[in-house]
Amino acid sequence: MFGWLKGKTSPPVADTARLGELVQAGFAAQTAGDMAGARRCYEQVLAAAPKHGDANYLLGLIDAADGALDQALRRYDIAIQSDGDNAAYHYSRAEVLRAMNRLPDAIRAFEQALLRADAEADWWNELGRTRDAIGDSTGAVAAYREATMRQPQHAPAWSNLGNALAVLGDVAGAAAAYEAGLACAPDFVPALVGLGTLRQSQGDLDAAAGLHERALARDPGNVEAMVNLAAVYIRRKQLPQAEALLTEATRRAPQSAEAWVNLGTAQRAQRRHKEALASHHEAVRLNPEHAHARVQLAITLDEMGEHPSAEMQLHEALGLAPEDPEIHFAMANVLKALGQHGESEAEFRRALDLRPAYAAAWINYAELLHLTGRIDAAAGALEQAVAADPESPEAHMNLGIAKMNLGWDEQAETALRRSLELDPDSSGTWLALAAFYFFKGRLVESEAASRKALELQPDSAAALMNLGNALQQQGQLVESVAVTRRAVELKPDYAQAWSNVLLTLNYMDGVDASTLLSEHRAFGRQYPPRRAPAAFAARASGEKRRLRIGYVSPDFRFHVVSFFFEPVLTAHDRDRFEVVCYYNDNRVDDVTRRLRESADLWRDIGSLTDDEVEAKMLADELDIVVDLAGHTSKNRLPVLARRVAPVQVTWLGYPNTTGLEAMDWRLTDARADPAPLADDQHVERLYRLPEVFLSYAPPAEAPPVTEPPSAGRGFVTFSAYNNFAKVGDEVLALWARVLEALPQARLAMKTMALRDVAVQEAAKERLRRVGCDLSRVTFTGMIPSVRDHLATYAGVDIALDAYPYHGTTTTCESLWMGVPVVTLAGNRHASRVGVTLLENVGAGELIATTPDEYVEKAVALARDPARLAFWRRELRSRMQSSALTDHARFTAQLESGYLDMWAQWRNRC
Repeated sequence: MFGWLKGKTSPPVADTARLGELVQAGFAAQTAGDMAGARRCYEQVLAAAPKHGDANYLLGLIDAADGALDQALRRYDIAIQSDGDNAAYHYSRAEVLRAMNRLPDAIRAFEQALLRADAEADWWNELGRTRDAIGDSTGAVAAYREATMRQPQHAPAWSNLGNALAVLGDVAGAAAAYEAGLACAPDFVPALVGLGTLRQSQGDLDAAAGLHERALARDPGNVEAMVNLAAVYIRRKQLPQAEALLTEATRRAPQSAEAWVNLGTAQRAQRRHKEALASHHEAVRLNPEHAHARVQLAITLDEMGEHPSAEMQLHEALGLAPEDPEIHFAMANVLKALGQHGESEAEFRRALDLRPAYAAAWINYAELLHLTGRIDAAAGALEQAVAADPESPEAHMNLGIAKMNLGWDEQAETALRRSLELDPDSSGTWLALAAFYFFKGRLVESEAASRKALELQPDSAAALMNLGNALQQQGQLVESVAVTRRAVELKPDYAQAWSNVLLTLNYMDGVDASTLLSEHRAFGRQYPPRRAPAAFAARASGEKRRLRIGYVSPDFRFHVVSFFFEPVLTAHDRDRFEVVCYYNDNRVDDVTRRLRESADLWRDIGSLTDDEVEAKMLADELDIVVDLAGHTSKNRLPVLARRVAPVQVTWLGYPNTTGLEAMDWRLTDARADPAPLADDQHVERLYRLPEVFLSYAPPAEAPPVTEPPSAGRGFVTFSAYNNFAKVGDEVLALWARVLEALPQARLAMKTMALRDVAVQEAAKERLRRVGCDLSRVTFTGMIPSVRDHLATYAGVDIALDAYPYHGTTTTCESLWMGVPVVTLAGNRHASRVGVTLLENVGAGELIATTPDEYVEKAVALARDPARLAFWRRELRSRMQSSALTDHARFTAQLESGYLDMWAQWRNRC
């Protein structure tokens, strides 16, 4: 809006009486709003005196108000020629030049006006606004300070000073300026909005919200206040409130790109990506030069899986603002999603160079480092994230997860607890804490944390699965299956939840083989093959070459699977076989390093998608792929279901069928899976190795075998060291019967779950219900040291196997330490592992075929000191001479099996 006689308090005095009267009459009409009458008066003056200063000036004001800016400027120039010292002429000329967007000229004109009337605070304020418009924040600050010195109660100048100082990064100065403006005028809306925006940038959301709300109370239609308050609501996750404000803002100001940007962000946060996409496209349409709008559009596209389109938008944004760290951060995330890890890392580093205290960038950079196997570096990046934003619950949560993966338990728990202090309602952090407690054997706490996560997010399939795991390890199998099935119902493609249900069913005594087969087939129907074995027919011919075998496992670390796999990997005939290991985890220890050195090729796939793993395996041109996990944790069965090799085998980690059509074989032996009964229980064909289906590597640190402890004590001690999920009430009742028959005997129960006092109490209650004398039972949790764990067998006379899911590692350890194992044979693999292990060391007399016989054999052996001493002397040497520990012999049999499977496939092609 153009000024009137700035700095003047009375009409001009004409050079002559007549012209003066006309000017005064025009001015009176102009003041009364009669612009046509005023124009006639001034034109009469100019007809007589074309260079009359006041007439040109006042008529120029009318022209400017009518939008005739060129004409107004010409009239001001004539007026200045007439009276160059008239400050008002220069000021009005400056306003017109600014309206014409001739900003440098406008600044010079304002300066000319102020040379002649430097006490005009409003004029200094307008000079500051014009300097702001050309990006000269430093010059603007100087002008605003001049305005406030001349008029300390000038609220607009104080507010504008705050804006300019904020642009320059002087947060304290900006805050002081806004507060000075509000001291002059407590309801001055621009100062309220400016200070609110400043507090928002400092993370003081409560103060920001209060200031924006005060602005809207004063001016309900203020779109800037609406947009900024909505941004606060988005950060507080008050998404419906934010969306309501932004919808109103876009209604009031449909051309506001900023309002559309934030509306899209609110919609995206509510998982309404199509609406968000439309809002962000509108923002870009309204202002194609709005870099932030393109960034938000890119983020929405990225979350929708449209990564190439997202990358294109970000390239446009970088063209507009090449030094904006947020754009480089968004680009890094998109490139990471595209699998361009090197380029992604470069963009993360660029973002962090531009803004070293960029917590979100450190967090996501840590994810990339973790993804590429640099776990220590990832933890370091998360330390940087916490340093950059100590109040970020996400930074503390991710740091806790990283520390957990590194085995730094105390630091992990501290970080997760700090995250919950900052955000007690974070379902994700409760889930992470549940996982931490689970891995540490604190099962009741894991259960409680999972239930809290579910309370916060009732439809969380991940929380249901975590809860199912905690219940399973406590032996609450029925509830575990029910809970995990709910996870599958919520997310039918949740493969790991499917697998957890199937694994738990194997532990349950009341589930028969036909039911298990049916359940596994149901899983398999969810994952049909993408290609047939014949798709690889070209490999059936050609030169004789080494067969390429791919082993897939999450357990290439200190884990029971590696106790059986490492000797095979070491003993493989490298003249005939090339071995590729696909490791589906990110934890690295000494075992991992040994296995990596022994493999011909090593692939870390723990952080890769199924599509990425499939592509990698196909590119590796495997002849045979061997799954070592089955339906245990972190398996990659959905990838193998697609078929990535002409021959696909499952072995070692799981005691049942996978249920997958694409799985050709399951490795076993005739004792663990006798024909023909076992063949009908599997989707795969069973390949029976000639002696035993696995080979055990006794720990080098195992202590020597000792005499039976009963010889010196006068009573027998039984051990029950199996995973507590395998210990159902039926087998507890059998153990109680054994103790009842031997009044002096003791039972030592030891497993990871029993480190939890609450689990111990539950176990005692279950034993009490089956009539066991608890005074004769001891409970011990897992002992971390292998040597110390094995040394406990020196205090044990006889091991009692679990049922219906036998021990494997536990049985091998017992036998190696000279402790005979009494087992009950069942009709499926899980309940026949003990059979094959005992038969292979010539200890078939320890195998029972009925529950009564199980009790009888345990009692009879306990009453026969000579037999106990015999087994104590014999078992280790028998293992040493069997295929169980003759790794070269076993591996040769395994390789013969692979060659046979390969030959059968070639013959079919």
